[in-house]
Amino acid sequence: MRKLSAFFSIVLFLSFIGLHDGFLAQKALAVLGLQAGGLSIAPHEDPATPPPYRSWFMYNVRPGDVISEKMDVTNLNDREIELVLDGVDATMTDEGGFALQNYDQVKKFVGKWISIEKTEITLPAKSDTVIDFTMTIPSEAEEGEYWGGVTVIEKPQSNTQGLEFKQYYRVGARIVLRVSKQGQKGMFTEYPNFDTKIVKG
Repeated sequence: MRKLSAFFSIVLFLSFIGLHDGFLAQKALAVLGLQAGGLSIAPHEDPATPPPYRSWFMYNVRPGDVISEKMDVTNLNDREIELVLDGVDATMTDEGGFALQNYDQVKKFVGKWISIEKTEITLPAKSDTVIDFTMTIPSEAEEGEYWGGVTVIEKPQSNTQGLEFKQYYRVGARIVLRVSKQGQKGMFTEYPNFDTKIVKG
């Protein structure tokens, strides 16, 4: 298990209220943490790779590039869980912070460029798995810095037996893509400065 300082992920705490007609109402609150609700997601590292491990997926890319990546998804709970994986864009909050968009918002950039090998999985209790995904940069992509993330959430279950309150947690790992037509390609490790970078999302 990686230490908290090894990587940071964005966790969206989602409260779902299931009504008699199966309707699900949600409220999201963004918090920062290693894992939430017994779920964890992080960039996959080769076992031979020495620490420190990556916190985010960060790449210098050019229009038309295709980046292949892997993510570790972990179920720390004592029960089997059905999970849904997704790629999303990110936005800047009014306070200048980082926030992943909700799964039902229109994807324009990073979220749209992500293709995940498996978008629904079932993980046994106390287990993990490695999921492949790609990021395809459009040939017409404009130069700039783009933000997004890959997320995992327990699959909501519709309730038809009356009012019930249940909490679901969506955990996400950040993605930063710097698009340049003639710049350097490959991973970078220095963390962006929220105050000086232009975020597209």
